[in-house]
Amino acid sequence: MGNKILLINTPDTGGQSLRWNQRLKKKVATEPPIGLCYIAGMLNTKFPEVKILDAYAMGLTVEQLMKHIKQYNPAIVGLGCSASIMLNAVHEASKAIKKYDSAITIVAGGYLQSHKETFLQEKIIDFIVRGEAELTFLELCDALLNKKDGDFSKILGLSYLKDNKIIDTPDRPLIKNIDILPFAARHLLEPAITSEYYKTPYQYKRSPYTVSVSSRSCPYKCTFCGIHAIWGWDFRAHSAEYVVNEIRYLQENWGIKNIKYHDDNFLVDTDRVKKISELIIKENIDISWSCLGTIATINNHSELIRSMKDAGCWHIAFGVETGNEKVMRDIKKPTTVEQVRKVITSCAENGIATRGLFMLGHPTDTKETVQETIEFAKSLPFYSVQFAFAIPYPGTELYEIAKSGVGKFEENTDFMSGHSMRPVYVPDGLTEDYMIKMQKKAYREFYFRPEFILRRLGEIRSFSQFNKLAKLAFNHIRVSVL
Repeated sequence: MGNKILLINTPDTGGQSLRWNQRLKKKVATEPPIGLCYIAGMLNTKFPEVKILDAYAMGLTVEQLMKHIKQYNPAIVGLGCSASIMLNAVHEASKAIKKYDSAITIVAGGYLQSHKETFLQEKIIDFIVRGEAELTFLELCDALLNKKDGDFSKILGLSYLKDNKIIDTPDRPLIKNIDILPFAARHLLEPAITSEYYKTPYQYKRSPYTVSVSSRSCPYKCTFCGIHAIWGWDFRAHSAEYVVNEIRYLQENWGIKNIKYHDDNFLVDTDRVKKISELIIKENIDISWSCLGTIATINNHSELIRSMKDAGCWHIAFGVETGNEKVMRDIKKPTTVEQVRKVITSCAENGIATRGLFMLGHPTDTKETVQETIEFAKSLPFYSVQFAFAIPYPGTELYEIAKSGVGKFEENTDFMSGHSMRPVYVPDGLTEDYMIKMQKKAYREFYFRPEFILRRLGEIRSFSQFNKLAKLAFNHIRVSVL
């Protein structure tokens, strides 16, 4: 067993949403588990025997996962839980590991911290990391593997069971200067599966492709957003120099041509974004990249949009959420409908594709506002859209609203995903059947407009572009018809 550490991107174990993904494994996105890669990068500064097993991308069953564990024989297993729908999978995997060898220490974090009582009391998880994981996990591994005195109370941001009582150590302060963190340890991923990534048709332009994170958190307080439970409220970002150095590192080691930034809000610090763009242009770096941002931060910055385009930015996803001004205020979105129209139009004029992220079923949504949202999406030159159901994640204001009895809420984690085709929350005055019907209608009316289809067909310049369009068409048919 020695000092081996195994980080696992938890396998699909058959939850209802996960079964759907399993059936369409070759059709949906599988991306590098970047969070585990960052944790591994920090662990590698002290421990040479660290491995990442992407059991989800490999399509492993729990039985197959156990074969890998028996072969590697780790002392510590870290289970990734980057979404609520993974909770059942983490439960099943951790139970199997403990049944095989109870001496293996199992650590988890992410969305699990909102359900720590269940997992710790059942004694299938030994430690839960709260908040940012890099430093907490490193200190924990040091205490476990270097035979410290077994007192974990001084490790900040940790929860564990002692004498059948849950111990929560004080919260760990956020890492203020995240430039101290090493690059994500992508080299620890299984070489055999790296070619199986990058299947998401929306957010890559060229390959090889990878994902990265250049900042943490977002300063806004939208009622539905659950990122602050992990990243806190303070926006912290890598310097422009760090970001550009990582781009060069990725190109030199993997020949990367396209990066998707998984930041919660890449555009918060417009001066930083401008400097990143200027450095890419100055150093003549050939890179395509995409990001997620908030309309409010880039409103009135048309010159920045042009600079981003010149630096290789080809795609921006914007959280729009609704087309109704009152609902926008109710969910505390720092944006107006007119600002959305202005920014999306400016991006289109500058050759940057945009993805509109909408939600159906906010607490104050009505049949009229849902229809208004669909019409608003259709009125703008989006490259693509998502119509997700509003989800009350634990720790959010929306969760408290839903739990207070406003609307109907079934806390079923199998469907708490932005890609779910069944709502877990239905506002007063609406029904589940109506919500499902309107989601299908939204996708159908947006994607099957003749002008939209002709515009997409007119962009085809190669077989790879045709293949990409075919994947998009399959997904649209799946969500709007099936």
